[in-house]
Amino acid sequence: MHEIISFSGGRSSAFMVLEVLKRNPNAEVIFADTGAEHPATYRFIKDFARMTGIKITCLRGIVPEGVASRKGKKKKWGVEILTPDDLCFDLSMLKDMKRYYANGNNSLTMVHHRGCLASSRLKIYTMERYLNKKYGKGNYVRWLGIRADEPKRLKPKEGVKYLADISSKTKEEITEWWSKQPFDLHLPGDFAGNCVFCPKKNYRKLQTMAKIEPDLLIAWLEVVEDDKCYRENQSLNEVLGRDENSC
Repeated sequence: MHEIISFSGGRSSAFMVLEVLKRNPNAEVIFADTGAEHPATYRFIKDFARMTGIKITCLRGIVPEGVASRKGKKKKWGVEILTPDDLCFDLSMLKDMKRYYANGNNSLTMVHHRGCLASSRLKIYTMERYLNKKYGKGNYVRWLGIRADEPKRLKPKEGVKYLADISSKTKEEITEWWSKQPFDLHLPGDFAGNCVFCPKKNYRKLQTMAKIEPDLLIAWLEVVEDDKCYRENQSLNEVLGRDENSC
């Protein structure tokens, strides 16, 4: 059974990469890119690859031409293989995904019943296409960087292992460990992790992000400004304008 390390670009995930490779040096490390991570995350991934010498397979989903069929026929997405040096903040994939799924209207739902559309398509689906072609469906297990202090996220799932299975370190302990290393992840705050303006973030994090990173906000608004279903039937602008006492 092949072991796959799903690297998110965060501290816990990077720590997991090191721990799993101690046990299985042949495990493949994969980062599936959305183009929407904070620039500091991309710098950390590049530093991690350069300083450790670990090979990271970086994947980017290629959205099909045209629009999604309303008759249920699925077009196959392509998969582009990159190196860490190719990574950068680039929302072109989100634009392509909007074009493909919105089908000419502005009602693209970024969050659906299975989670975030960008994550489910650009990360999970892209990785599965790559892995199923390379190893065969069911012939691999994936490692996810969920810690022991995240019990609600530790759900038994076939073909999935967690950082918590091999380490009891908490978020604070892992952060302290990285602070002693020659390089670290330098985000402006926890609110900046993952996709910068991920619709699953709470509105306070989104508002803080908008104030600190106005240039990144402008780039996001160029993609989703008119989408009334960015989150809770609201556009990103409407979410950012919510009163702090709103829930």
